[in-house]
Amino acid sequence: GGVFANELLDNLPFRIVERTVEGWDEILVGLGPGGDLAEVRVRADDWLAHEVEDVVGSVPVGSRLPAQVGIDPWLRSCAAVLQRGFVVLVDYAASFEELARRQQQGWLRTYRAHERGTDPLQATGSQDITADVAREWLVRAAQRAGLQLVAEQSQAAWLGSLDLDALLDQARATWRERAHVGDLEALEARSAASEAEALTDPQGLGAHSVFILRR
Repeated sequence: GGVFANELLDNLPFRIVERTVEGWDEILVGLGPGGDLAEVRVRADDWLAHEVEDVVGSVPVGSRLPAQVGIDPWLRSCAAVLQRGFVVLVDYAASFEELARRQQQGWLRTYRAHERGTDPLQATGSQDITADVAREWLVRAAQRAGLQLVAEQSQAAWLGSLDLDALLDQARATWRERAHVGDLEALEARSAASEAEALTDPQGLGAHSVFILRR
């Protein structure tokens, strides 16, 4: 069998941690003096600190990172329904080192009405909150679930390996031939070409990472 997940992992539950001189703090959400939502810093529990320390490596004090605890049970559920097969994951992904350089404002994203949203502590319940996937956490979670990483590449490269370029050339040719007609076939060709270009744009969706796991 197979499981295909497009931009799913970045929506799974995650916790936020920050490296300190003594170890790791966790950033929670509570009420501020005026009753509004505000960050609350606590010492990370032993389990969370160990899980993070096991995969993060060396990042500077003050680095905030996502601890993507929701990935592990989801991958275990995938492995449980596959006797053999593949899990294909497409998502925003980066190393912990890169995420540390970006800081929280660079890897934590909010979306509302198909556009970038506001501060994650504002408009609660009416905007999505996502976090770029930490590559090291994902690879470890896959191994623990009994899944082997067999390929990792950009979305642009992966789609290219599936002969998307040939389909794109065909769509462009059809559009050139039938643009003056403007019939359904011509419009479908133009739409296919535009979609393919968007999916392979190295500055946009084409930069997504594709992870292929085998059971």
